[in-house]
Amino acid sequence: MNKKAAKAAQELSLMDHCILSREEAVELAEAMGLPGQDVPLYAIEHRPDTLKGARLKGCTEIGEKRYAIGADELAEWACRKLNVKYESKMGRGSALRECCTRLYERFDK
Repeated sequence: MNKKAAKAAQELSLMDHCILSREEAVELAEAMGLPGQDVPLYAIEHRPDTLKGARLKGCTEIGEKRYAIGADELAEWACRKLNVKYESKMGRGSALRECCTRLYERFDK
């Protein structure tokens, strides 16, 4: 069992609808044995003024951008990089749980 990687997958599974900073994403990726520099990051806009808008740590003005990644996107990326098969899901939370479950199973062997 790769305890460090299993713990990272478990921790990621609890980040439902979270947006991770570059540092947070790299730390989790590396704990799962993936190269942190390969984590895909996207320009995400701080939009707490809209119903489903992103709320980004450290941002104080609407429209500020940060390079970050959604927890569900990081989990799917990790599955693809590790060739872990997972069932595609429609919602972000469902996709996150599915991927993290499969990652945890891989690391728990």
